[in-house]
Amino acid sequence: MASLFSASAASGVAFADSAFSEANPVSNRNLKGKVALITGATSGIGEATAMVLARRGAKVMFCGRREKLGLAVEKKIRAAGGEATYYKADVRNEEEVRNFVNATKTKYGGLHIAFNNAGIAPGPIEVHKLNFSDVMNVMQTNFFGVLFAMKYEIPLLLEAGGGVITNCGSYSADHANAGYSAYTSSKHALSGLTKTAALELARKGVIVNSINPYAVRTPMMDRRAEFLGVQVEDMAYRRPSGKMSSPEDVAELVAYLSSPDNRIVHGQTIDLSMGENIDY
Repeated sequence: MASLFSASAASGVAFADSAFSEANPVSNRNLKGKVALITGATSGIGEATAMVLARRGAKVMFCGRREKLGLAVEKKIRAAGGEATYYKADVRNEEEVRNFVNATKTKYGGLHIAFNNAGIAPGPIEVHKLNFSDVMNVMQTNFFGVLFAMKYEIPLLLEAGGGVITNCGSYSADHANAGYSAYTSSKHALSGLTKTAALELARKGVIVNSINPYAVRTPMMDRRAEFLGVQVEDMAYRRPSGKMSSPEDVAELVAYLSSPDNRIVHGQTIDLSMGENIDY
């Protein structure tokens, strides 16, 4: 069977015409009737996840700062038979996050699934050369953006009788990388936030996890390779497999964690480095 997806370095992912066919067993529409919210879904992992969740039957509300790309993703999902709505919002701004989450309820009637994906990874700066704005821009996006989202998502999930939150962490949540102290610190903090929320919500029907991708072929990875002056394929050289992940690989895991099939994976920071962690 041909793949449902074809990768594109420019736009991330595209569906085959049959992706939403009820007769296609790979579609596995086990999220039908669910409402999903995604931050940072105008490209990369967020875009792929919006497509996968919609393919599985969820109504998807997603945000991002880049309106042109967001509307293009919405159009692509709808053209393939899915249901999705783009909402322009900057996760660094708590009011915009609150309005986005509230708009999800207004548009689709509630919330069952949240994937807090928005994040940035600026170029390397040594610790003693950092300034306050360098650090806060990363923390506002990668940590506070998730905190704001969870603050407004959780009441809606509880109102729905339970649900799922998945946060997008990073390999850097467990490791240090020279020059990336702000990014690494933000992802360490996100790991602690995820685990604490999981403890608080464990008896309230809300599953909370974070995933830690590494060397995923996204526009962010392309920019980092360009900055380092290497071919993007070389970014995977340290991995035991010698391969990179695709956004769709990550999206499928998010879909599983968000589905009724997942009943016991809770409070975890899930390593997606394809074996890079084996020696640790």
